[in-house]
Amino acid sequence: MKSDRLPADLNRDGGWAVGSSPSLVIVDQGTNPTIATGNLASGTVGYKFTEKTSAALGYRYYQTDYSDGGFIDDIAQSGPYTGVNFIF
Repeated sequence: MKSDRLPADLNRDGGWAVGSSPSLVIVDQGTNPTIATGNLASGTVGYKFTEKTSAALGYRYYQTDYSDGGFIDDIAQSGPYTGVNFIF
């Protein structure tokens, strides 16, 4: 069913938003035996109070794996985050 009000509803001042952003990066530096990988995944729920004020709550996971000869760096971080945005 088509509604003529739909574009106006999408541009209103307040409202909920849900999002996610998975990514994977792999880097190999050719002849040097160095390889690095990184993963980032996050999920977010946000609410827009007014045109210039919004808040977000989410969960983020970041992992990196880097090796260069005898050096190995393998890190994983995860946890919740919150944010408030004010646009001036």
